This record gives sequence, C-alpha cells and structure tokens, in this order.
Amino acid sequence: MYTHYASADMSSLWKSLHFGLWFLVLLVTASQAQAQSPEEQVQRFFEVYAAQAEVAVDTFFTNNPYIENNREAVDGLKTQLRDVLGLLGPFRGYEVVAVRPLGERLVNYIVVVGHDRQPLRFSFTFYRPQDAWLAQDFRYNDDFTNDFEQVGGYAP
Repeated sequence: MYTHYASADMSSLWKSLHFGLWFLVLLVTASQAQAQSPEEQVQRFFEVYAAQAEVAVDTFFTNNPYIENNREAVDGLKTQLRDVLGLLGPFRGYEVVAVRPLGERLVNYIVVVGHDRQPLRFSFTFYRPQDAWLAQDFRYNDDFTNDFEQVGGYAP
C-alpha cells in the first residue's frame, strides 16, 4: 500500500516537473523572441517544430501579448496542424523561399517545409509597431500554385 501512494506522488511530481519545464521553455523563448529579428524567429520556430510542432506554434506567438485574445484560433490551428502532420510523416527540413516586406513595419516569410509524403507552404507575418518584431500571423497549406506563377510565370 505504501508503494501505491509513493508512485501516485511520483506521478504527480513528474507532471508538475513537466509542466514547470514547458512553462520555463516558453518563458525563456518569450524573452528571447522580444529582441529577435523575423529571420531568427523563423529559425527558432523550426528548431522547436522539429521536436514538437504544436509547441512551435505557441512559441511563435509568445512575443505577441495580444494573441491571448485569439487563443481559440491558435488552439484550432494547432489541432489542424497536428492532424495534417500525422498524414505527412517526419519533418525533413525547411527552406525560406521568399521574404516580402510591405513598408518598414510589416514583413512576410514564405517557407517550404519538407515531410516524407509532401511539402507544406508556411507563411509567417511579422509586424514591428515600435522596436521589436511581433508575430502577427501564421498560416499553412499545400498549394504552391501562386508561388510557381510568381516565380516562373506559369502554374503547374
């Protein structure tokens, strides 16, 4: 009977430690993201994405204090991404294929993300209201038609 209580206590201790570690990772990431350029934020996203895609989405938005107002949308995006990635297989790397500024305060990165079955197209948008670049928008799809039209003037 003593062992049962000890293992229950250990289980709860492990859960607390796990939560505490993820909280610490998000806190450190948030403080680092404040001073990071968009390029560094994209790089950091994929460092986390390689291990845990859903956590990468949260990591991406940690530097934007306004995202909490839209938490349901972020959670829905994470669920959809998890489902899609289950079909595509392991992550095989990424390549930034376009960086499109719109003035001095807004920039969009288009990234081809490799998986075993097929690639995805990720779009990251950043906004700089003052000194720091904030994560503004993240989208993904598997439609590269517009990209081919822009690059080569044709659609496959």
